[in-house]
Amino acid sequence: MKAHCNVPTATNATYYLRYSLEYAEIVPENRPLYLAACCDASGSLEHMGNVEYDVPICDPTTHPGCVHTLSTRQRLDNGSIPLFTYREHAPEPEREVELVYAVGHQHRGGLGIQLYDDASGDLLCASVPEYGSGIEAGNEDGYVISMSTCTFDPPRRMRTTDIVRIVALYNNTQPHTGVMSLMYMALSDFPLEKLATVNTSQTVSGNNSSWGLLLFGVLAGVAACALVMTVMTRWKHRSGYTPLQAQTN
Repeated sequence: MKAHCNVPTATNATYYLRYSLEYAEIVPENRPLYLAACCDASGSLEHMGNVEYDVPICDPTTHPGCVHTLSTRQRLDNGSIPLFTYREHAPEPEREVELVYAVGHQHRGGLGIQLYDDASGDLLCASVPEYGSGIEAGNEDGYVISMSTCTFDPPRRMRTTDIVRIVALYNNTQPHTGVMSLMYMALSDFPLEKLATVNTSQTVSGNNSSWGLLLFGVLAGVAACALVMTVMTRWKHRSGYTPLQAQTN
């Protein structure tokens, strides 16, 4: 005897999406931004990530609080394991870039994703999800409706081969399948004119040091060198970027 279940007749549904675009006139000061090749928390230094991964249910007796942690180390943007092309290729030449903006992407159950400078241990960005509390569109109860962002002003100067560390947190009181922990980072190539200005300034300072040696003799020259070294050290601190604390909105 075969059991028969009543299946409702399939119906067609129409859905509409509404979005807004903001734009402004292009001016010479505008600089193009692009997304860094990293970072997918399911990836590594050797392999590009799977984008999605599963979070198993926790055992509260061994993991009180039930927080699942996934951590990875990846190069900022060497191009060999790009997140957005889903194919590996030869690494690109190292270059200087500026980190302008970062924001995480997580699914339901996410507790936040953190970006660290692996060499210094500095926390660069902590992106935390906001959950909805209603029934209207854009505020769905229990679902991630936005992630906090980090803006770097001035931009943080880095190299594409710098290693960053990603730490992703999920509540695993219940299991989750197909979750994501991505960190989107907007980069801009460091302007060549800035590099030229730095090199020119260093050349001028070197010439001033030589002139001081000729004018004041050996003793005065030693004093001049000490002064130049002090000035150069302070100048480098001013021309560099001060490490930023995490900024979340």
